[in-house]
Amino acid sequence: MDDKSQLTQVMSLAIQRARSIHGGGRRVAVLCPSRDIFDKYLPIVEGQFAGKVLCIVDRDPSELRHAGKRFIFSLPEYVAGLQFDTVFLIHADISQAPKDARIGIKRKFISNIYLGCSRAETRLYISTSLARGGISDVFNMAIDRKSLTIVE
Repeated sequence: MDDKSQLTQVMSLAIQRARSIHGGGRRVAVLCPSRDIFDKYLPIVEGQFAGKVLCIVDRDPSELRHAGKRFIFSLPEYVAGLQFDTVFLIHADISQAPKDARIGIKRKFISNIYLGCSRAETRLYISTSLARGGISDVFNMAIDRKSLTIVE
């Protein structure tokens, strides 16, 4: 799946989930562990999904109380300390931290993945792009232990 298709699919699922759960959209978050990809997607999300999404672009999520039915689009670090019923983690791709990446890059990626995943109370969906190498190897242990299931 290409980046545009992945973004559109995840955002559509987030819209559906936000409409269907108690507490509305503020209980749903689409989190991107990559600042570069987040920065690339931010103007697209703000334009294409205007009125359906609340973009949190800093560590002050005070506007969250005004989210209503809109779901959240942010980086994991900006919503640290918050919990959501459902989290969609977008672009947990191997290209973000390839096997031969420096340890600092790998640690930052794992930290962002952990921070994003740990925001979910009930449901967690992890989305990757085959164009960016597919699912990161940091998930191998969870997949092997069957605590993470791959659905295509």
